[in-house]
Amino acid sequence: MSKIIGLTGGIGAGKSKILSVFENFGVPCYNSDIKAKNIMENDLEVKKSIINLIGPDSYFNNNLNTPFISHKVFNNSRILKLLNEIIHPKVKDDFFLWIKFQKKSFVIIESAILFESGLNLKCDKIILVSSPLNLRLDRIIKRDKMKKNDILKRINNQLNFDTKNKDSDFIINNINWDNTLNDINEILNILNKKFN
Repeated sequence: MSKIIGLTGGIGAGKSKILSVFENFGVPCYNSDIKAKNIMENDLEVKKSIINLIGPDSYFNNNLNTPFISHKVFNNSRILKLLNEIIHPKVKDDFFLWIKFQKKSFVIIESAILFESGLNLKCDKIILVSSPLNLRLDRIIKRDKMKKNDILKRINNQLNFDTKNKDSDFIINNINWDNTLNDINEILNILNKKFN
């Protein structure tokens, strides 16, 4: 089986953009966030569980009502935990099914809750993406048109950065994009030497 490289970091750090660069270099990449949304939209058992947990307004015209769900979960850490308990096992199963079909020596799984979910224990190496808070806030406000207070609630629900920092093998400080690309190249060289 391919070696597993975890890619994680807080909201607005730039994980998805960095993941796309690895993908462009030919590394098989699994985006947990996209997969989770797909499962929430299409898995009838999951839909039923979400409606039971959060209410019928979780779906609108049979589509995921993301603003409603986000408002509910990021104002209530208990609901967020329960929602993750519904979705994460399904994402985990989907990932381990997906990896069986990969032929490359290593793959990357991107997950904001890599440590919180325990998936870090399945990884051979971990890449942590970090950015200063003010830069993360700017990115999220531009991207999602969210209010600053709502973003801070999400950030506060994520595991302490220092915990992730000490358990990560590589750290990308995603501030200057040219420097980030250099970091990605260096990490790829190390991974290729180690696993190929």
